[in-house]
Amino acid sequence: MAKMVEIICENIHSKKIYAPGITLMEIASDQKITLEHPIIGAMVNNRVQELDYQVFNPKIISFLILPIPLGCECICVLFLCP
Repeated sequence: MAKMVEIICENIHSKKIYAPGITLMEIASDQKITLEHPIIGAMVNNRVQELDYQVFNPKIISFLILPIPLGCECICVLFLCP
């Protein structure tokens, strides 16, 4: 039997067990995380991670949003433009 990992989601104050290798996007979808703005990533054990980050060990997760359109433009300029 494969080792399972416990995920604590601070946004909805829940604990759930998952198979190793699950992504943050899959966790958000499974737990039906709905926030007032789109989820852009997560704090995972106090470190920022992208939504395609795979979880292999127990983690504490808090999903992050980007509440203002200007912030999105700034991120695109900072990370996508040379």
